[in-house]
Amino acid sequence: MKDHTRAYNAYIVGSLITGFFSSSIYDLTNKNNYSMRGEADTRGILIYAYEKGCYITGNLNSGGYLFYNYDGSYHIRLNIDNNKFEGSDFSSNCEFKGEVTDYLISLYDSAENRYFEYKLDRKYSFKTLLRLAKV
Repeated sequence: MKDHTRAYNAYIVGSLITGFFSSSIYDLTNKNNYSMRGEADTRGILIYAYEKGCYITGNLNSGGYLFYNYDGSYHIRLNIDNNKFEGSDFSSNCEFKGEVTDYLISLYDSAENRYFEYKLDRKYSFKTLLRLAKV
């Protein structure tokens, strides 16, 4: 998987599992920061990735998520079980899996045959953001 694609997947997984909003995700392995905005929850995914200037959208489909990355025009399948996840990236024909602990995401990329580590930078729940917006 490409570095930015892997980071986008980690951002979405981290947001879905933690329920927390982040304005970016930091790639601890490659020392890169990726600015993003949007929502990823049980209703669906709508993310804007600033680096590539593209949207990533999707929804819950047959027990898992299916989303579309407009940067490379491809689909990504994702299944979540508690704090663990697995999925397929159709742009690189590879599988990925991992685990989320607090705000840290560990993602194994089968194309690279290794793990990558990420960290969500902000710690606001979607409920907290809604409460702050009403103030």
